[in-house]
Amino acid sequence: MATFSLNALKERIQTILETANTTTASNDLSSGMDSRIVRISKMNPDKVFAQATKHPSLHIYPENVTMESQGIAKTQATAKRRTEFNINIAGIYQSFALEDIEEDKAQKNLEIMMSNLESVLRDSPTLTDYTGVLYQIPTGIQYGIGGLDEDCYFRIGVLSLKVVTLY
Repeated sequence: MATFSLNALKERIQTILETANTTTASNDLSSGMDSRIVRISKMNPDKVFAQATKHPSLHIYPENVTMESQGIAKTQATAKRRTEFNINIAGIYQSFALEDIEEDKAQKNLEIMMSNLESVLRDSPTLTDYTGVLYQIPTGIQYGIGGLDEDCYFRIGVLSLKVVTLY
């Protein structure tokens, strides 16, 4: 029975992002930011330890998966499936106390990071010809704040990515 590996899909996305996180990449994931992205993981950010040396960072994790049969087959085991994976990629940018009351540098850097992330993903519509992927498309970004104390906080952005497969 054919299945599609969610973990392998996350690894493919992680590899694409790691490859783009270099100064020699044609579309540098960290371009324009004050600090380069230091970590790209396949973990839900709820489990990320707040440590300055681990940020800025990106975290790839699933939100949900929907499946439907395609066509008629003799058994469920041989039926083709169209699957839609909704993957979240959280960007986290840490900052310490506002240095300027006119501009939030952490928010500015986070917005740049999320824009770069969308651009890198749009450059790879089938996740570099990954078997079974029909297409992927970023569908939106939500922004928020996570705080540790009054002097240290995180700016958080979550990009929603729809990946459609047929296997």
